[in-house]
Amino acid sequence: EAAEPARIGAAYKLATIGDTVLAVKLLSQALYNERESVRRAATYGLVAVGPGATTTLIEATKAPLKWIRKAGVYGLGDASPLNNEVFKAVVTRLENDPSVYVRSVAAGTLGCLGRRAVATGVGQSLIPACLEALVQSLAREENRLAMDQEQQRSIKFVRPTDECDVCEGGGVDFNL
Repeated sequence: EAAEPARIGAAYKLATIGDTVLAVKLLSQALYNERESVRRAATYGLVAVGPGATTTLIEATKAPLKWIRKAGVYGLGDASPLNNEVFKAVVTRLENDPSVYVRSVAAGTLGCLGRRAVATGVGQSLIPACLEALVQSLAREENRLAMDQEQQRSIKFVRPTDECDVCEGGGVDFNL
């Protein structure tokens, strides 16, 4: 479907067909599509499936293409319970992914997983490990200039690069 609302609507419908195995199979195939708009819709569909999509999302975090790894990590934050396997998949991306964007999404995912663990009680024992992983990531990450400042162009015209493929805001580098 060319229209994104219809494409995303179709992904949500797949998520609610009553056959989780079939829905996950079809949405997983779409997650590996070459078009970002299809991958995005598949991600939303897998999130709507919920915990039944966890294994598929964990596998996506290991994909060669950073956009699929990003989708997998993002989906885990919105759909999965905090457990050792999910925690390990997300922390692996946070610590080792070559993409700034994937690492950024992994950090956000740890926050989502931790908040859900507090709210549901599932995975509460891993909350300190989530916080520790986030604090350690702050020590590793370079304080980068915003893309518009780095590229000296309007934020509307910046181009992603391997070193900076996410808008990190208009912060000032205080050399700290």
